[in-house]
Amino acid sequence: AFNTPLGFQIGASAFTIMVEFEDFLPIMAEKLGEREFMAELCNGFRLLADPQLGLITLE
Repeated sequence: AFNTPLGFQIGASAFTIMVEFEDFLPIMAEKLGEREFMAELCNGFRLLADPQLGLITLE
């Protein structure tokens, strides 16, 4: 786990908070196995992607 700053803005005010991040990707990969892990990653990218473009955008 490590701490990383997260910046955001509400109206004219800017804020930065520290967020603790723990990377569960290696644990997921180990538990699911290669094929199921890749399928889960693809499903996650599909959820984030713009359906018309087939790309992950900032919108």
